Amino acid sequence: MKTESEKLLWVVLGPCGSTNDVAFAYLDTYERVGVFSAEQQSGRGSKGRSWLSPRHTGIALSVGFLQSAWQEHIPHPLHFNYPLFAGWYVCDWLSRHFPNTPFRVKWPNDIWVDGKKLGGILCESRMVSSQLKLVIGIGINLKKHNAYESLNRPLTFLEDFGPVHSPKEIAYQMGEGIPESIAQFKTTRDFLPLWEHYSVLAPGQSIAFETDGEKVQGTYEGLDVDGKLRVQTPSGARLISQACDEFKLLI
Repeated sequence: MKTESEKLLWVVLGPCGSTNDVAFAYLDTYERVGVFSAEQQSGRGSKGRSWLSPRHTGIALSVGFLQSAWQEHIPHPLHFNYPLFAGWYVCDWLSRHFPNTPFRVKWPNDIWVDGKKLGGILCESRMVSSQLKLVIGIGINLKKHNAYESLNRPLTFLEDFGPVHSPKEIAYQMGEGIPESIAQFKTTRDFLPLWEHYSVLAPGQSIAFETDGEKVQGTYEGLDVDGKLRVQTPSGARLISQACDEFKLLI
């Protein structure tokens, strides 16, 4: 059981801009923090995209900590792929709490069910006065809203898979488990087999994708030790980094 000093400081908000930004602000004073909002007005996803979260239709959760507070347990982002970890962690947590639902992760960290997007991850780090701040942001679609229709993409919602009595309690339980789960691993390689268990893709599967405007076809061969996508194409092996400007899985 965690001691009080090991628990996150929880900040529960009404409407807010970005839970990640709030977490970074609290890390000026506290070593570990969890932030929950039922309405995120300026949420952001990867590559600077916006993340839509109308009031009471989604779960916006951010967990942040100073690396100095967890030196023995929290690996440096240079050696640990936090976005991949978070994608696995969310899928695993949801699978245990909403059984018989095929939660999957689409590389690197979109949460899918039956080909529809349920959630996404945004991990950020900032160095401030020689202190490394790490924040893991998690967004989960909770219930349908007319605003989602403008996105023109297949979405799914957590309420489709079982009753959601308390979004705040889901955020609390999910968030409290993150530091302890990270502490199980030292490098990205350590959790890759767990990530592959939930992957939409399977080694040997034919895929087509678009990266930085280039359409590529090939065979998925898994991930390398740093979490890059390994694809065998007619022109040779390719490694696709999460840092590419654009990645779109076509099949």
